[in-house]
Amino acid sequence: MEYTWYIKDTDKKQPGNLKSRIAQLVLATFPYYPGSKLADNKEFCRLCFTFMKDYSLLNENNVAFLQDFYKCINEKIAGLKVDDNKFCVLRESIDSEEAKIRYYSDCFVECNGKKYYVLNHWFLKDSTDQGKWGFVKWIIKQTNTDNDFMKLMEELYNELYKVKQKIDKAN
Repeated sequence: MEYTWYIKDTDKKQPGNLKSRIAQLVLATFPYYPGSKLADNKEFCRLCFTFMKDYSLLNENNVAFLQDFYKCINEKIAGLKVDDNKFCVLRESIDSEEAKIRYYSDCFVECNGKKYYVLNHWFLKDSTDQGKWGFVKWIIKQTNTDNDFMKLMEELYNELYKVKQKIDKAN
């Protein structure tokens, strides 16, 4: 089912406390049950950018960071290089044919009145889920939560990853 979303930095905050919302993002990196809406990259992106908006992380600095290919790759956030083209998490325009293929044309985030298209490729070369986890980990860092909580989320991710490997092996 195709759908459109448009997250504005001025939208109303969604309910939930910070730590439970972060745990939801970690779980969203593993959409492994049949019919899961989370299996859709659009839904993963919507959850992440809604969280960023709700906790005032959808700001000029973070939007600029997510438009920088090399910074995203260094943080193990999704990014894609095809020939000489570099595709970052966010982009202001999708004027080229290659960009039209790599970005959702119907899913946007807004920061300070500017609209940004969202990348549709959430996998790094080495792993199928690392791009999503890298993005969630980067978002968690932006919240300045305590180190113990970050370690707990990493442990949760690692345990989920082991389960994913067992499922993959069984299939």
